[in-house]
Amino acid sequence: EKKEKKRTKAEDNSDSDESDSSAEDDTKKKGKKGKKDEDAAEEKPEPVLVLSEDQTRWIVGPGQALDLVMRFMSDKISPPKGFPDTVMFAVVGMQHEYPIEVKGICQYPEISNDPRNVFPRRVKTRPEDKFVHKQFVVSGRVFEFGPLLVQAKRPEGATPNLPIDNQETLRISNTGMYEAALSFCFRDEPTNSFQLQTRQMVLQPEETMDLTLWAFPERLGLIENAIIATIKDNPEPVRFDISCYGSKPEVEVDGTQKEKVIDFDRLLLRTPMTIESVVKNVAAISVAWKLAGLDKAPAEYTITPSEGVLEPKQEVTIYFTFQATKAAIFNTRLELQVSDVGNTKGISQTIPFALNAEGFDVYVETTKFVDL
Repeated sequence: EKKEKKRTKAEDNSDSDESDSSAEDDTKKKGKKGKKDEDAAEEKPEPVLVLSEDQTRWIVGPGQALDLVMRFMSDKISPPKGFPDTVMFAVVGMQHEYPIEVKGICQYPEISNDPRNVFPRRVKTRPEDKFVHKQFVVSGRVFEFGPLLVQAKRPEGATPNLPIDNQETLRISNTGMYEAALSFCFRDEPTNSFQLQTRQMVLQPEETMDLTLWAFPERLGLIENAIIATIKDNPEPVRFDISCYGSKPEVEVDGTQKEKVIDFDRLLLRTPMTIESVVKNVAAISVAWKLAGLDKAPAEYTITPSEGVLEPKQEVTIYFTFQATKAAIFNTRLELQVSDVGNTKGISQTIPFALNAEGFDVYVETTKFVDL
Protein backbone atom coordinates (compact mmCIF):
# COMPACT_ATOMS: atom_id res chain seq x y z
CA GLU A 1 0.00 0.00 0.00
CA LYS A 2 2.81 2.40 0.96
CA LYS A 3 4.62 1.67 -2.34
CA GLU A 4 1.38 2.13 -4.34
CA LYS A 5 0.70 5.51 -2.71
CA LYS A 6 4.27 6.72 -3.50
CA ARG A 7 3.94 5.69 -7.17
CA THR A 8 0.57 7.42 -7.58
CA LYS A 9 1.92 10.65 -6.05
CA ALA A 10 4.92 10.62 -8.37
CA GLU A 11 2.72 10.22 -11.43
CA ASP A 12 0.53 13.17 -10.31
CA ASN A 13 3.57 15.38 -9.88
CA SER A 14 4.87 14.36 -13.30
CA ASP A 15 1.55 15.12 -14.98
CA SER A 16 1.47 18.53 -13.26
CA ASP A 17 4.97 19.37 -14.45
CA GLU A 18 4.17 18.31 -18.00
CA SER A 19 0.97 20.39 -17.93
CA ASP A 20 2.84 23.45 -16.72
CA SER A 21 5.56 22.95 -19.30
CA SER A 22 3.00 22.56 -22.08
CA ALA A 23 1.19 25.73 -21.02
CA GLU A 24 4.46 27.70 -21.07
CA ASP A 25 5.27 26.38 -24.55
CA ASP A 26 1.83 27.36 -25.81
CA THR A 27 2.23 30.85 -24.38
CA LYS A 28 5.64 31.29 -26.01
CA LYS A 29 4.34 30.06 -29.37
CA LYS A 30 1.37 32.43 -29.25
CA GLY A 31 3.61 35.36 -28.39
CA LYS A 32 5.94 34.66 -31.28
CA LYS A 33 3.01 34.22 -33.68
CA GLY A 34 1.37 37.49 -32.61
CA LYS A 35 4.63 39.38 -33.07
CA LYS A 36 5.06 37.92 -36.55
CA ASP A 37 1.50 38.95 -37.48
CA GLU A 38 2.12 42.52 -36.25
CA ASP A 39 5.38 42.78 -38.19
CA ALA A 40 3.67 41.42 -41.33
CA ALA A 41 0.85 43.95 -40.95
CA GLU A 42 3.37 46.80 -40.60
CA GLU A 43 5.53 45.75 -43.53
CA LYS A 44 2.68 45.04 -45.98
CA PRO A 45 2.23 48.18 -48.22
CA GLU A 46 -1.12 49.33 -49.47
CA PRO A 47 -1.41 48.91 -53.23
CA VAL A 48 -1.65 52.03 -55.45
CA LEU A 49 -3.65 51.67 -58.65
CA VAL A 50 -3.64 53.97 -61.68
CA LEU A 51 -7.05 54.89 -63.08
CA SER A 52 -6.84 54.18 -66.78
CA GLU A 53 -9.00 53.05 -69.63
CA ASP A 54 -7.24 49.66 -69.66
CA GLN A 55 -8.52 48.68 -66.22
CA THR A 56 -11.93 49.60 -64.89
CA ARG A 57 -12.47 46.85 -62.29
CA TRP A 58 -10.65 46.08 -59.07
CA ILE A 59 -11.08 43.45 -56.38
CA VAL A 60 -10.88 45.00 -52.94
CA GLY A 61 -10.49 42.56 -50.08
CA PRO A 62 -12.21 42.92 -46.72
CA GLY A 63 -10.74 45.94 -44.90
CA GLN A 64 -8.45 46.72 -47.84
CA ALA A 65 -7.93 50.27 -49.23
CA LEU A 66 -6.81 51.11 -52.74
CA ASP A 67 -5.41 54.45 -53.91
CA LEU A 68 -6.42 55.40 -57.44
CA VAL A 69 -4.19 57.96 -59.23
CA MET A 70 -6.01 60.11 -61.77
CA ARG A 71 -3.97 62.02 -64.33
CA PHE A 72 -5.11 65.01 -66.47
CA MET A 73 -3.54 66.19 -69.73
CA SER A 74 -4.93 68.36 -72.54
CA ASP A 75 -3.68 69.37 -75.97
CA LYS A 76 -5.78 72.53 -76.04
CA ILE A 77 -6.55 75.49 -73.80
CA SER A 78 -9.49 74.98 -71.48
CA PRO A 79 -12.24 77.53 -70.93
CA PRO A 80 -12.00 79.55 -67.69
CA LYS A 81 -14.17 76.98 -65.89
CA GLY A 82 -11.99 74.08 -67.07
CA PHE A 83 -13.03 70.71 -68.49
CA PRO A 84 -15.63 69.22 -66.09
CA ASP A 85 -16.45 65.52 -66.00
CA THR A 86 -17.85 62.83 -63.70
CA VAL A 87 -16.25 59.51 -62.74
CA MET A 88 -18.78 56.83 -61.69
CA PHE A 89 -17.98 54.02 -59.25
CA ALA A 90 -20.25 51.05 -58.41
CA VAL A 91 -20.10 47.72 -56.58
CA VAL A 92 -20.90 44.63 -58.59
CA GLY A 93 -24.28 43.27 -57.61
CA MET A 94 -25.49 46.61 -56.21
CA GLN A 95 -27.53 49.25 -58.00
CA HIS A 96 -26.13 52.21 -56.04
CA GLU A 97 -23.52 54.36 -57.84
CA TYR A 98 -20.89 56.65 -56.37
CA PRO A 99 -20.21 59.73 -58.63
CA ILE A 100 -17.06 61.81 -58.26
CA GLU A 101 -17.00 65.23 -59.92
CA VAL A 102 -13.62 66.05 -61.51
CA LYS A 103 -12.35 69.13 -63.36
CA GLY A 104 -9.12 69.87 -65.18
CA ILE A 105 -7.84 73.32 -66.16
CA CYS A 106 -5.19 73.74 -68.85
CA GLN A 107 -3.83 77.26 -69.42
CA TYR A 108 -0.74 79.08 -70.70
CA PRO A 109 0.88 81.95 -68.84
CA GLU A 110 -0.85 84.98 -70.33
CA ILE A 111 -1.36 88.75 -70.19
CA SER A 112 -4.36 90.88 -71.04
CA ASN A 113 -4.60 92.14 -74.61
CA ASP A 114 -7.88 93.99 -74.01
CA PRO A 115 -7.39 97.64 -75.09
CA ARG A 116 -9.62 98.74 -72.21
CA ASN A 117 -7.04 97.38 -69.77
CA VAL A 118 -3.87 98.29 -71.65
CA PHE A 119 -4.50 101.81 -73.02
CA PRO A 120 -5.83 104.63 -70.84
CA ARG A 121 -7.49 106.57 -73.71
CA ARG A 122 -9.58 105.11 -76.49
CA VAL A 123 -11.75 106.27 -79.36
CA LYS A 124 -14.08 104.16 -81.51
CA THR A 125 -13.18 105.62 -84.90
CA ARG A 126 -11.03 108.33 -86.46
CA PRO A 127 -12.07 110.46 -89.44
CA GLU A 128 -9.77 109.92 -92.42
CA ASP A 129 -8.87 113.60 -92.73
CA LYS A 130 -8.13 114.16 -89.04
CA PHE A 131 -5.63 113.05 -86.44
CA VAL A 132 -6.03 111.78 -82.91
CA HIS A 133 -3.47 112.35 -80.19
CA LYS A 134 -2.36 109.45 -77.97
CA GLN A 135 -5.55 107.44 -78.51
CA PHE A 136 -6.23 103.77 -79.19
CA VAL A 137 -8.49 103.62 -82.26
CA VAL A 138 -10.79 100.66 -81.69
CA SER A 139 -11.89 100.34 -85.33
CA GLY A 140 -8.30 100.02 -86.54
CA ARG A 141 -6.97 98.31 -83.41
CA VAL A 142 -3.94 100.59 -83.34
CA PHE A 143 -2.57 103.07 -80.81
CA GLU A 144 -1.84 106.40 -82.52
CA PHE A 145 0.49 109.02 -81.12
CA GLY A 146 -0.68 111.36 -83.84
CA PRO A 147 1.50 114.14 -85.29
CA LEU A 148 4.84 114.66 -83.57
CA LEU A 149 7.85 116.83 -84.28
CA VAL A 150 10.47 115.07 -86.40
CA GLN A 151 13.53 114.44 -84.25
CA ALA A 152 16.96 114.60 -85.79
CA LYS A 153 18.22 112.27 -83.05
CA ARG A 154 16.34 110.10 -80.59
CA PRO A 155 17.04 111.04 -76.94
CA GLU A 156 19.05 108.32 -75.23
CA GLY A 157 17.74 106.62 -72.08
CA ALA A 158 14.54 107.05 -70.13
CA THR A 159 14.73 110.59 -68.83
CA PRO A 160 11.86 112.40 -67.12
CA ASN A 161 12.47 115.56 -69.20
CA LEU A 162 11.15 114.08 -72.44
CA PRO A 163 8.06 115.81 -73.93
CA ILE A 164 4.78 114.46 -72.59
CA ASP A 165 3.32 114.27 -76.11
CA ASN A 166 6.00 111.75 -77.05
CA GLN A 167 5.31 109.21 -74.33
CA GLU A 168 2.49 106.93 -73.21
CA THR A 169 2.08 104.49 -70.33
CA LEU A 170 0.73 101.03 -71.09
CA ARG A 171 -0.66 98.81 -68.33
CA ILE A 172 0.50 95.19 -68.60
CA SER A 173 -1.58 92.78 -66.47
CA ASN A 174 -1.09 89.09 -65.76
CA THR A 175 -4.54 87.55 -66.19
CA GLY A 176 -3.34 83.95 -66.11
CA MET A 177 -2.83 81.34 -63.40
CA TYR A 178 0.96 81.22 -63.63
CA GLU A 179 3.94 83.55 -63.44
CA ALA A 180 4.43 85.41 -66.73
CA ALA A 181 8.00 86.11 -67.85
CA LEU A 182 7.73 88.68 -70.67
CA SER A 183 10.10 89.85 -73.38
CA PHE A 184 9.26 92.88 -75.53
CA CYS A 185 10.49 93.81 -78.97
CA PHE A 186 9.31 95.71 -82.04
CA ARG A 187 8.01 94.12 -85.22
CA ASP A 188 10.44 96.17 -87.31
CA GLU A 189 13.89 96.16 -85.74
CA PRO A 190 16.00 98.22 -85.44
CA THR A 191 13.84 101.30 -85.04
CA ASN A 192 14.78 104.85 -84.15
CA SER A 193 11.20 106.08 -84.05
CA PHE A 194 10.00 104.07 -81.03
CA GLN A 195 11.56 103.24 -77.69
CA LEU A 196 10.53 101.13 -74.68
CA GLN A 197 11.42 101.77 -71.07
CA THR A 198 12.26 98.08 -70.55
CA ARG A 199 12.48 94.92 -72.66
CA GLN A 200 11.98 92.41 -69.82
CA MET A 201 9.23 92.01 -67.21
CA VAL A 202 8.07 89.31 -64.76
CA LEU A 203 4.49 89.38 -63.49
CA GLN A 204 2.87 87.27 -60.83
CA PRO A 205 -0.80 86.25 -61.22
CA GLU A 206 -3.12 89.28 -60.98
CA GLU A 207 -0.12 91.65 -60.94
CA THR A 208 -0.01 94.80 -63.12
CA MET A 209 3.01 96.86 -64.15
CA ASP A 210 3.45 100.01 -66.26
CA LEU A 211 5.34 99.95 -69.54
CA THR A 212 6.42 103.34 -70.90
CA LEU A 213 6.49 103.81 -74.67
CA TRP A 214 8.15 106.76 -76.46
CA ALA A 215 7.78 107.91 -80.06
CA PHE A 216 10.35 110.09 -81.85
CA PRO A 217 9.59 110.08 -85.60
CA GLU A 218 12.78 110.23 -87.62
CA ARG A 219 11.10 111.23 -90.88
CA LEU A 220 8.04 112.99 -92.24
CA GLY A 221 4.78 111.13 -92.71
CA LEU A 222 3.15 108.05 -91.20
CA ILE A 223 5.38 105.59 -89.33
CA GLU A 224 3.86 102.24 -88.30
CA ASN A 225 5.22 99.48 -86.08
CA ALA A 226 4.06 96.99 -83.43
CA ILE A 227 5.08 95.91 -79.94
CA ILE A 228 5.51 92.13 -79.74
CA ALA A 229 5.26 90.60 -76.26
CA THR A 230 6.49 87.01 -76.00
CA ILE A 231 5.62 84.99 -72.89
CA LYS A 232 7.72 82.12 -71.58
CA ASP A 233 5.98 78.72 -72.04
CA ASN A 234 3.35 80.33 -74.28
CA PRO A 235 3.75 79.86 -78.05
CA GLU A 236 1.32 82.66 -78.89
CA PRO A 237 2.79 86.20 -78.71
CA VAL A 238 0.71 89.29 -77.93
CA ARG A 239 0.80 92.17 -80.42
CA PHE A 240 0.00 95.87 -80.00
CA ASP A 241 0.03 97.95 -83.22
CA ILE A 242 1.35 101.51 -82.84
CA SER A 243 1.91 104.50 -85.12
CA CYS A 244 3.02 108.12 -85.18
CA TYR A 245 3.09 110.87 -87.79
CA GLY A 246 6.26 112.88 -88.35
CA SER A 247 5.79 116.60 -89.01
CA LYS A 248 7.74 119.85 -88.97
CA PRO A 249 6.65 123.47 -88.40
CA GLU A 250 5.54 125.01 -91.68
CA VAL A 251 3.29 127.91 -92.74
CA GLU A 252 2.12 129.64 -95.90
CA VAL A 253 1.60 133.36 -96.43
CA ASP A 254 -1.28 134.12 -98.78
CA GLY A 255 -0.96 130.62 -100.23
CA THR A 256 2.79 130.70 -100.89
CA GLN A 257 6.05 130.20 -99.07
CA LYS A 258 8.01 132.61 -101.24
CA GLU A 259 9.00 136.16 -100.36
CA LYS A 260 6.02 138.38 -99.59
CA VAL A 261 6.01 141.98 -100.87
CA ILE A 262 3.79 144.52 -99.14
CA ASP A 263 3.70 147.58 -101.46
CA PHE A 264 1.94 150.74 -100.28
CA ASP A 265 3.12 152.73 -103.35
CA ARG A 266 2.97 156.51 -102.76
CA LEU A 267 0.76 157.96 -100.01
CA LEU A 268 -0.05 161.48 -99.07
CA LEU A 269 1.28 162.56 -95.72
CA ARG A 270 -0.89 161.61 -92.74
CA THR A 271 -3.03 159.34 -94.94
CA PRO A 272 -3.16 155.84 -93.41
CA MET A 273 -3.39 152.70 -95.49
CA THR A 274 -3.74 149.05 -94.33
CA ILE A 275 -2.84 145.88 -96.22
CA GLU A 276 -3.81 142.44 -94.93
CA SER A 277 -1.82 139.23 -95.21
CA VAL A 278 -2.98 135.73 -94.11
CA VAL A 279 -0.62 133.27 -92.46
CA LYS A 280 -1.84 129.64 -92.39
CA ASN A 281 -0.40 126.67 -90.51
CA VAL A 282 -0.05 123.88 -93.09
CA ALA A 283 1.74 121.49 -90.70
CA ALA A 284 0.13 118.69 -88.69
CA ILE A 285 1.50 120.10 -85.41
CA SER A 286 1.12 123.44 -83.65
CA VAL A 287 3.60 126.12 -84.68
CA ALA A 288 4.89 129.35 -83.19
CA TRP A 289 5.52 132.32 -85.49
CA LYS A 290 7.10 135.72 -85.07
CA LEU A 291 7.94 138.73 -87.25
CA ALA A 292 11.60 139.55 -86.69
CA GLY A 293 13.15 142.94 -87.51
CA LEU A 294 10.37 145.18 -86.16
CA ASP A 295 12.86 146.97 -83.94
CA LYS A 296 14.59 148.32 -87.06
CA ALA A 297 11.43 149.16 -89.00
CA PRO A 298 10.43 152.82 -89.43
CA ALA A 299 7.93 154.17 -86.93
CA GLU A 300 5.53 154.90 -89.80
CA TYR A 301 4.64 151.19 -89.90
CA THR A 302 2.18 149.57 -87.49
CA ILE A 303 1.91 145.77 -87.61
CA THR A 304 -0.55 143.68 -85.57
CA PRO A 305 -0.28 140.95 -84.48
CA SER A 306 3.43 140.36 -84.69
CA GLU A 307 3.66 136.88 -83.14
CA GLY A 308 1.51 133.98 -81.94
CA VAL A 309 0.74 130.25 -82.01
CA LEU A 310 -1.24 128.48 -84.71
CA GLU A 311 -2.93 125.11 -84.39
CA PRO A 312 -3.00 122.80 -87.43
CA LYS A 313 -4.92 124.40 -90.34
CA GLN A 314 -5.48 127.57 -88.31
CA GLU A 315 -5.05 130.99 -89.92
CA VAL A 316 -4.20 134.45 -88.67
CA THR A 317 -4.52 137.80 -90.45
CA ILE A 318 -1.67 140.28 -90.08
CA TYR A 319 -2.54 143.95 -90.59
CA PHE A 320 0.22 146.16 -92.05
CA THR A 321 -0.60 149.86 -91.67
CA PHE A 322 1.48 152.72 -93.09
CA GLN A 323 1.07 156.45 -92.42
CA ALA A 324 3.78 158.85 -93.57
CA THR A 325 4.79 161.75 -91.38
CA LYS A 326 7.23 163.21 -93.85
CA ALA A 327 7.95 163.06 -97.51
CA ALA A 328 10.41 160.20 -97.88
CA ILE A 329 10.85 156.61 -98.99
CA PHE A 330 10.19 154.02 -96.28
CA ASN A 331 11.44 150.65 -97.45
CA THR A 332 12.23 147.93 -94.88
CA ARG A 333 12.57 144.17 -94.60
CA LEU A 334 11.14 141.76 -92.07
CA GLU A 335 11.40 138.03 -91.58
CA LEU A 336 8.63 135.63 -90.55
CA GLN A 337 10.25 133.00 -88.31
CA VAL A 338 8.49 129.69 -87.65
CA SER A 339 9.35 127.09 -84.98
CA ASP A 340 7.71 124.39 -82.89
CA VAL A 341 5.85 125.63 -79.82
CA GLY A 342 8.53 124.45 -77.40
CA ASN A 343 11.32 125.77 -79.64
CA THR A 344 12.93 122.34 -79.39
CA LYS A 345 14.78 122.55 -82.68
CA GLY A 346 14.98 126.32 -83.08
CA ILE A 347 13.79 128.12 -86.21
CA SER A 348 12.51 125.65 -88.81
CA GLN A 349 11.27 128.03 -91.52
CA THR A 350 11.73 131.67 -92.53
CA ILE A 351 9.74 133.73 -95.03
CA PRO A 352 11.05 137.20 -95.96
CA PHE A 353 8.76 140.25 -96.08
CA ALA A 354 9.55 143.35 -98.13
CA LEU A 355 7.65 146.51 -97.12
CA ASN A 356 7.77 149.37 -99.65
CA ALA A 357 6.17 152.79 -99.23
CA GLU A 358 6.72 156.45 -100.07
CA GLY A 359 5.25 159.51 -98.43
CA PHE A 360 4.66 162.76 -100.28
CA ASP A 361 3.08 166.11 -99.61
CA VAL A 362 1.28 168.66 -101.84
CA TYR A 363 2.63 172.19 -102.00
CA VAL A 364 0.65 175.09 -103.65
CA GLU A 365 2.71 178.07 -104.79
CA THR A 366 0.90 181.42 -105.43
CA THR A 367 2.20 184.73 -106.84
CA LYS A 368 0.64 188.19 -106.72
CA PHE A 369 0.48 189.28 -110.42
CA VAL A 370 -2.11 191.72 -111.71
CA ASP A 371 -2.32 192.53 -115.43
CA LEU A 372 -3.63 196.06 -115.82
